[in-house]
Amino acid sequence: MKDDGSYWLSVGNLGVGTDLLQIQFDPVFELFIPLGNTLEEALEKLKDLQSLYKKPRLFTTVVDGCLAAIYPNDKLEPVTVTSRRLATVKLLSFSVQRDDIVRATYISKMDFGSLVFSLKMYKKIHPKEK
Repeated sequence: MKDDGSYWLSVGNLGVGTDLLQIQFDPVFELFIPLGNTLEEALEKLKDLQSLYKKPRLFTTVVDGCLAAIYPNDKLEPVTVTSRRLATVKLLSFSVQRDDIVRATYISKMDFGSLVFSLKMYKKIHPKEK
């Protein structure tokens, strides 16, 4: 999504629980990852995140993110991104630690690849878009 000249990735609503078990009940708060101010920056950041699927199981890194109600704001906080494997599915876990509670959401490799492909196509269709 584009907001005031910046691009954001919504990784969805977060569950509440532990690192292993999440209960989804909060339909209002979403986790947003800033991608940059141009389509080129956004695509580059998405490709960087996509490369994490190739990392070893439980590889962890930290990116900036914003946990906000419905719409992103400028209050960024550290978001832990972890590469996970479940049977034949590769996932990225995006989590925020609050005291003893972990709020997390997951994106499969296939869904993330579809997102990157869609942004590439959008960029080709709209070459003048910044």
